[in-house]
Amino acid sequence: MALRQKTDKKRTVIRADLYIVGLVRRTHRSFRRLPMCQSFRQRLVRAGSQASRPEPEQCSAEANAPFFYANSLPEMTLFRAHAFTSRQRRGILRTNGSTEDSSGNERHGVRVVTLKTVNPAYGPEWPRLLRIGAKFYAGQQNKSQVASMPHDLNRPGQPIGFALSDWKPPQRPPRDPMVGRFCRLEPLDPSRHAYDLHDANALDAEGMIWTYLRYGPFECRDDFLGWMNDYCLGSDPLFHAIVVNTTGKAVGVASYVRINPEHGTIEVGHINYSPLLQRTPAATEAMYLMMKRAFELGYRRYEWQCDALNAKSRAAAQRLGLSFEGVFRQATIYKGRNRDTAWFAAIDREWPALEDAFLRWLDPANFDRRGEQRMRLTDLTSPILKQRG
Repeated sequence: MALRQKTDKKRTVIRADLYIVGLVRRTHRSFRRLPMCQSFRQRLVRAGSQASRPEPEQCSAEANAPFFYANSLPEMTLFRAHAFTSRQRRGILRTNGSTEDSSGNERHGVRVVTLKTVNPAYGPEWPRLLRIGAKFYAGQQNKSQVASMPHDLNRPGQPIGFALSDWKPPQRPPRDPMVGRFCRLEPLDPSRHAYDLHDANALDAEGMIWTYLRYGPFECRDDFLGWMNDYCLGSDPLFHAIVVNTTGKAVGVASYVRINPEHGTIEVGHINYSPLLQRTPAATEAMYLMMKRAFELGYRRYEWQCDALNAKSRAAAQRLGLSFEGVFRQATIYKGRNRDTAWFAAIDREWPALEDAFLRWLDPANFDRRGEQRMRLTDLTSPILKQRG
């Protein structure tokens, strides 16, 4: 929301992500009106009791009537500043030009970069106008979010989730190995994998790989083996050892967890990569193989959650193409401390594009003689993300 201050040039940043709100008065020659379509005129929201919008030349100096516009409306008509000085223009407005929203409707917008305080001449009215504008913008944002979700309408016209007439719950993940070019994933067998994993994890002398896990570190092999026998042999979580093909040794673990065939959701968790696996093609291929199996079984949603303070895990999720969905505050307690949980996910209709990105990155042609990547996976998955965080 932007209300032009004519006298005081002090700038105050209120919100940098809102689009311009025009305050139209006869004396304000710094605003001009772009063509307004009839459908947008009907959506116009004003602070006041008048039912229709007067033309600018009909606005009196006493009307002080603000007109609020939100970028979320399908058809945009905004007031664009053109008479500011060059110094003011650099600090206040940037033209977005013509774009299309998710419905394919063309819109024109003016981005507010730095917002200014209201003209003191409006006196005690300006906080009320600010609240009205913010409330309208929030309402339009909610409408926009609903409109962007695939949905149907029921008989009274309420938006409801789209029908799943052919939906059949998938089977639970099998215990068959998942084999790739760099690694394979096997159901975790403590008698075969525990000692290799413990030795690989011991290369992390400071124990940083255990910081955000609910368990560990383990001082000796027997402690690690005992924990595996007690915790890692069930069906949910379903633990897998990540075995590199070159050595045949287990160097990391990951699991399917919170497996819910009824709703078609599944989560990848308990990811623990030893230094021997970190930042290698096998590390990425292991995540690709787990995601591939989940979606090919018919799961609709593939989830990833982590401590919100775990920056590396958050970056890894988004590199793999999982979109940020928000933070659950004070979601749980572990190791005697609070955890806010950050959530990420990919859904089935995003999988074809994600699989193509993985295959392009894993292609042998993407690596030089030293094994260095030519093209980053992040560059391939970023266009697929719905939100970053």
